[in-house]
Amino acid sequence: MARSSAGRRLRGVVTDVDGTLTDASRRLDPAALALVRRLRDRGIPVTLATGNVLPIALALQRFLGTGGPIVAENGGIIFWPDDRGGTVERRADRSVALAAWRALRRSGLPARRLFTDRWRETEVALEPTVPVAEVRRRLRRHRVAVEATGYAIHLMERGTGKLPSLAVALARIGLTPADCVILGDGDNDVAMLRAAGHSVSFPSGSLRARRAARYVTRADFAAGFVEGLKESGILGSRSFRGDPAMLVGQCASCGAPASLGCVICGRTFCKGCLDADERICADCRQEQRKVRSPVEARPPPSRRLVRRAPGAQ
Repeated sequence: MARSSAGRRLRGVVTDVDGTLTDASRRLDPAALALVRRLRDRGIPVTLATGNVLPIALALQRFLGTGGPIVAENGGIIFWPDDRGGTVERRADRSVALAAWRALRRSGLPARRLFTDRWRETEVALEPTVPVAEVRRRLRRHRVAVEATGYAIHLMERGTGKLPSLAVALARIGLTPADCVILGDGDNDVAMLRAAGHSVSFPSGSLRARRAARYVTRADFAAGFVEGLKESGILGSRSFRGDPAMLVGQCASCGAPASLGCVICGRTFCKGCLDADERICADCRQEQRKVRSPVEARPPPSRRLVRRAPGAQ
């Protein structure tokens, strides 16, 4: 049974996305995705805690089939899955970050906002083309925290961060950061790594992230994700299905305890109410059949060759 340094049983996994589930080019790594599915199949919840925007994080969660809450925008947003599709809790005031951005523009610093910033709701994210120390110096009188991830520079209302929102999100499923293996590589992950039951960072991680982690992998990026989870011992743990402290909620179909999510509608189901691959609920499967049935009912097209007369159109 995997345990933290304080002797607590490790019962969940929290992971950053960029540079953690991806390779150096930010492409999702098949080995890391396969490992996430193994965790899910064992009933171990995997929570995404990312600086990325919610639409990207939610799409990734749906494709992974992990279910449960999401921490996005460095803690500015918590997404809660429910039978209506989901609820968004905003935990930061974006007007503070926007005011800082305008001040930064007036200062003459040639900073640019990320393309995905159009979808942000609680912060401002800049391309990492200017020194983060200079951004901090020019905004020192504003009520913003400036965090660098290697992929972006984030301007956030002070007091915002992944850890406070993660603690709220995990409490909803009966966990704390101390119950989890937490993996991350940026300065924005440091507080999470320090609060983790077991923390993992990577050779490409920031100096602060590596110092905060209990274990720094030899392999980098997603390969390090795989190494770090194996080293933590959580893969050797027994299934946690049926443990009330681990459950996301009740099955939307039969009401039984459940911790699995349908990859189409996102609702929570027990193992018996999803298909053989534990991916799609009965309602979504029926809808897929309705969509396919008119096409499937058509007779196959004739393969008879039609010869046209010379010059025919």
